[in-house]
Amino acid sequence: MQTNHENTAAEVRDLALDAVDAAAPEIWKIAAKRVLCGLVASKQAFSTDDVWAALPQPPEPRAIGALIMAAAKSGQIRRVGWKPSERRACHARPVAIWTGQ
Repeated sequence: MQTNHENTAAEVRDLALDAVDAAAPEIWKIAAKRVLCGLVASKQAFSTDDVWAALPQPPEPRAIGALIMAAAKSGQIRRVGWKPSERRACHARPVAIWTGQ
């Protein structure tokens, strides 16, 4: 049973994403937002593989997740499907396919 002081799974996720975002270097976040805006403007579907391909790896790789989730929550992008990641480090795990709104 959940008590008032326990966070839901979504709240824990959001707290973790906030911490990851706060730890990412500002210069990387600026570059990542530019890449994301370019992908949205292209009107083509994309995944985080496309974001990774255009950026140097951040000190905290989960920073891309924070970027994507913020864009999704703001309505800038929406998930339209899934595909296996093409990045070797991801071992073909499913990643979301996104499109701009």
